[in-house]
Amino acid sequence: MNWKTTNKEKSDASNEKKSEKNVQEDMVNHPAHYKVGGIETLDFIRAKLGVDGYVGYCVGNVLKYLSRAGHKDRKKVQEDLKKAEFYLKEAILIGEKDDG
Repeated sequence: MNWKTTNKEKSDASNEKKSEKNVQEDMVNHPAHYKVGGIETLDFIRAKLGVDGYVGYCVGNVLKYLSRAGHKDRKKVQEDLKKAEFYLKEAILIGEKDDG
């Protein structure tokens, strides 16, 4: 048996990892199911809640994703942590825009 991995096999494996990463990133940053109806759900929520309400919403989501990481679906710990990070960055960004 040949135990060496060919360059093509390495490339295929690398492409699979990149593809999996892209799917995971989409599920964190802009899930397709949040755009149903022609508007991103976060844009709608931000418009309805105003700055202070939206920042509170983001902080609540940070707490939600941090507290459930590893408990709801052990296979999605990194995804939950990245979602918490997304909402934390969003709250910081909105807060900075409002202060400026």
